[in-house]
Amino acid sequence: MASASPPSPEFSIRYSQSRGYILFEVSGQYPGVHGLKTLIHTIETQVNQRKLYKVMVDLCTMSGFVHGIDRYQLGEEAASIWPLGISVAIVYREDSINRFFETVTRNRGKDVMVFSDRSEAEEWLLRD
Repeated sequence: MASASPPSPEFSIRYSQSRGYILFEVSGQYPGVHGLKTLIHTIETQVNQRKLYKVMVDLCTMSGFVHGIDRYQLGEEAASIWPLGISVAIVYREDSINRFFETVTRNRGKDVMVFSDRSEAEEWLLRD
C-alpha cells in the first residue's frame, strides 16, 4: 500500500489497487481544503498512471467536519482535474453526508456517488 505526502502528521492517505479499482483510505483529522486537495490530486495522478478509472475513497475514519463551502471548492477542484470517464464512490459517515460534493461534481460531468456503506459503494462502482 502506498501513501501520499500528508499535509499534517494527523492526516494520512493510503492507496492500493483492489478488485478492479483504486482504493484510497483517508484517516486522521480533517486537514481543511488544502489537505483534501492533496487527495484529489493524488487520485488524478494514480488514475492517469494506472489507466484505471474506478476509484473508491473511504473517509469513514477521518475525523472533523467538512463545511459546505469546503465541499463546494473541493467538488469544483475534482471536476476540473479528474479525467472524463472516471467513476468515484465515496464512503463517509452517514451523519455527515449531505451530497453537496456529489452534486457539484455531477453537475460538472463526473460520475461520483456518496455512500455510508462500503459494500454498496463497491457494488455501484463495479456495476458495469
